[in-house]
Amino acid sequence: MVLTSHVMLPQFRKTSLHFVVEEWARSGHTIYFTTVGYSALSWLKGDKRYPALQDTQRNRYVPAAPNIYCGAHLPLLHAFSSGIPLLSGLEMRLFSLYGNHLPDFITKRLEAADIVVLESGTPLAFFHRIKALKPSVRIIYFCRDMLTSIGASTALMEAEKDVVRGADLIVVPSPRIADQFELAGDVRFIPQGIDKSLFSEARQSPFPFGTKNGLVVGDMLFDQGAVAACAAANPDIYVHLFGINWHGAHRDNVIIHGEVSFETLVPYLQHADFGFAPYTAGPDEVYLAESSLKLLQYATCLLPTLLPENIPGSRGNEVRYSVDREPDWNDVVNAALRMPRDPKWREGILDWADVASNILSPLTDRSIGFVHDMKGPRSNPSPDSNGEKPIHPNVSVVRT
Repeated sequence: MVLTSHVMLPQFRKTSLHFVVEEWARSGHTIYFTTVGYSALSWLKGDKRYPALQDTQRNRYVPAAPNIYCGAHLPLLHAFSSGIPLLSGLEMRLFSLYGNHLPDFITKRLEAADIVVLESGTPLAFFHRIKALKPSVRIIYFCRDMLTSIGASTALMEAEKDVVRGADLIVVPSPRIADQFELAGDVRFIPQGIDKSLFSEARQSPFPFGTKNGLVVGDMLFDQGAVAACAAANPDIYVHLFGINWHGAHRDNVIIHGEVSFETLVPYLQHADFGFAPYTAGPDEVYLAESSLKLLQYATCLLPTLLPENIPGSRGNEVRYSVDREPDWNDVVNAALRMPRDPKWREGILDWADVASNILSPLTDRSIGFVHDMKGPRSNPSPDSNGEKPIHPNVSVVRT
């Protein structure tokens, strides 16, 4: 059973969890993909995912693919992170009430579950209820982001502490995320992957002939000002936005596509002239260079990538721009357009099948590749060969 705030519907974009779940299903596991964190409040906010879930998955599981069943917990109201510190006490009570109830359609399937996967965010609120209903179930905390980076409430941060202490396995896409789990048991750093089969197929370009096109995929810490300034300085370049809500007016060369299926997105990635990762990231978000799916997808498609100078990265396709002063966006884009495309940018990128197998391997003893155990004394740590801070000693690094 998987609890997530994401939805599995064809008209909405995929995240790393979707790809991992699909690989588990292909290998013979039965998956109950369970969406939480939505209610009539979502409809009032204009969230398009709520009516789509209500039409197809409301408080029931339906077949979505071989071995995958999808359902959505849609009560009248749900707890959410407001981002207002003064409401933290109220949020604690609301998340406690929300997390202490699971509807019958979920609890019936939980009885047969061997493993429950909790993704970062709202699913953490259900940890104690799940363990109370089935103490023997094994818990994987699928931690994709630091909760501070996604604006999670104090209630979820407190819930995460309990999950970290009680989970059988914590999986992170970045060693920098692992640093916050020094008191946890089994923590595994497994890099993100891509669906290599989708990218290996040649597809027709969706762009008009003779045009130059950049694209931004996903709204994580999205810097709208950077995109607007870049488009204004390069009126002959089209910037395509996927999975992003734009606020206010925009120039004609900013093309907003909204949420699309990953299969729809692939040809745009294959035929773009450059990728853009406009993060508004502080020191706590530098892990994005290691956990970002868009950066892997850009590299796979050999796209030069516009990236803030405070986000680390060493694939060789980075075109840096300043975050302390206004960049010369014309120079930045022209540098990307002139950059030779190097197949070395793709080196070391995993396939999702490898990622999925290595997540379950500690619990099922079915591993692809090998585990490099970093456990050992913490005294006198030394940088690794890249000069980066070493991973803390209870983290296993899985590569293929």
